[in-house]
Amino acid sequence: MSEATGRDVVVPGKLIQIHDPSLRDGHHAVRHNLGPDQLRAYARAADAASVPVVEVGHGNGLGGSSLQVGQARLSDDEMLSVVREALTTSKLGVFMLPGWATVRDIKNAIARGADLVRVGAHCTEASLAERHLGFAREQGADAHGVLLMSHMASPGQLAEECALLVGFGATGVGILDSSGHYLPADVTERIQAIRAAVDVPVMFHGHNNLGMAVANSIAAAEAGADILDACARGFGAGAGNTQLEVLVPVLEPGRGVLRIQDPGPRHLRPRGRRPARCLLRARPAPGGRGPGGPHRGCRARPERRPDRGKP
Repeated sequence: MSEATGRDVVVPGKLIQIHDPSLRDGHHAVRHNLGPDQLRAYARAADAASVPVVEVGHGNGLGGSSLQVGQARLSDDEMLSVVREALTTSKLGVFMLPGWATVRDIKNAIARGADLVRVGAHCTEASLAERHLGFAREQGADAHGVLLMSHMASPGQLAEECALLVGFGATGVGILDSSGHYLPADVTERIQAIRAAVDVPVMFHGHNNLGMAVANSIAAAEAGADILDACARGFGAGAGNTQLEVLVPVLEPGRGVLRIQDPGPRHLRPRGRRPARCLLRARPAPGGRGPGGPHRGCRARPERRPDRGKP
């Protein structure tokens, strides 16, 4: 077994590196509304816990702040500057999707201290990442190519697409279970196929729609993945991501990440916003003729506490 360092976790026979996209994927959960103090506090806590890579940005990555998918409270430059300043040992990672971001955004992120650039593409469209991966490598950054919505392609297709990403210059490749679709057997089959096709680190990014994110991440590690994504208390899009504080002790019993458990939920919550719930009610359609669609009556209201009366 390889010797463990303070920045990795161990499964029998190999080291697994943890990447933390709480400050990027987690933005989806709070309408991209994290402020500088929240970013700084969490980044310092993650750095103190020796998280190897901390990823920051709009939920959709560089250039994502827009009317179409949500405007972020801070610009890319502001987020990068705040988190870069807070990190002393952890590396700074960014994510980008061709179409939202351009090579200009990659150049700017690297100039502001980004060490790792992840270039995402739909699971059957790796060719869209060719220019961006090549440019990131030319600028001296680590460049990983990742495939989104990976449940829409077969294991063989994913392996072929990852091989293309390596040919474009990717120093690492991976798949995102963007819709939280997988069970462990699905992950095992896909990671094994990718592992056999490439000779660079392989990454898995899980979502918890079926409550299987931790189990799927363990399956990925056992199948040959080198990098696992995990967020503080699963802070991420949809049903959330793999829980960092659960995954690490499972991979390496006896090791905890208590230094980021407390700052996680406390600092990664938009200020001035009360807890909300979705009340599913059938509202009359215009004209009073029955429900106006399956989600017509879905709206968010402040939750009332029984001991406090009106909100």
